[in-house]
Amino acid sequence: MKNGALGLIVSAAMLAGTPAFAGGEPGFYVGAGVGSFGADIGGFSGSDVSFKALAGYDFGKYFAAEVEYIDGGSPDDRGLSVDISGTNVAALGTWPVSDRFELFAKLGMIFWSADVHGFGGDNGEDLSYGVGAAYDFTGHFGVRGEYQRFEIADTDSVDNLAVSILWRF
Repeated sequence: MKNGALGLIVSAAMLAGTPAFAGGEPGFYVGAGVGSFGADIGGFSGSDVSFKALAGYDFGKYFAAEVEYIDGGSPDDRGLSVDISGTNVAALGTWPVSDRFELFAKLGMIFWSADVHGFGGDNGEDLSYGVGAAYDFTGHFGVRGEYQRFEIADTDSVDNLAVSILWRF
């Protein structure tokens, strides 16, 4: 856990920003999103609406780092409900297809907690990865869609499909 906390602190320190716009110039961005969060654990298979808030820093045309808080809602299956949330710290590799459109892949760590209603909870940190695409409308305002997978121990799959709005400074 100490190494995970150190990684979070180092990543957050890298988020000090300068102005940015589409086209790969360095700068800070924030965003918020909504999506569908799913969890398959043994015989349990449920999904719910997810919400996320994020902050990141573009280091240039091909690399960014971001921190996001994800609320996975309360997926339920056959009367059993699980509250899932976490903070994800990730590095992004970006490929600018045009001045306004880019593809990206991300790799990081999620620091998660889960509470099974009536049975207690658990927490930990595990690998996360994802892919997506982003479109910049104005140089400051954009939208992106992404798929994320969280390799949480003792689960079959935990993933999130989300659409977010972004504001670049």
